[in-house]
Amino acid sequence: MEETETGVDAPVVGAVEDAAALRRVARDVRMRLLVRLSAIHLAGGFLVFSYIQQLYPASEAFRTPWLNDFALLVITEAALAPVAWLWVAWHFGRTCRWALEGRAPSPLERRMLLGEPWRMAARPFALWVLATVVIGTGVAYRGTYSTAQILDLAQIMLIGGVAV
Repeated sequence: MEETETGVDAPVVGAVEDAAALRRVARDVRMRLLVRLSAIHLAGGFLVFSYIQQLYPASEAFRTPWLNDFALLVITEAALAPVAWLWVAWHFGRTCRWALEGRAPSPLERRMLLGEPWRMAARPFALWVLATVVIGTGVAYRGTYSTAQILDLAQIMLIGGVAV
């Protein structure tokens, strides 16, 4: 520890006093990140679905009940959730390997860590784009929407992905 301008002790950059504690914190952060991101995007998917159902009610737009649309949403989220978890866990392990190993980060690892917030925003958006393609393809397969309506649905889903 060294004294800062405010007189408060602060850890020396790069000092690792308790490697086991650092590993526990890193694992805790990884699990919280995975759980919170999953919950936020799951809720976002249901909000977007609800908005789309208000805009294009199933009773008017589909020859099938809204339950089929809900099933498409659930199947898409169930298929993409493990992909998202693995992708986030892999990148977390790559970016924070130093913390998981209980050591100080190298200069390259510090640069990777500083770039992680941008990547944490880009990865979920890429999954929202993939979900938009899957759901848009499922809706187009039924043939009940025009191309303009399908593009409108895709736009709503992508805006929902940006908002979440």
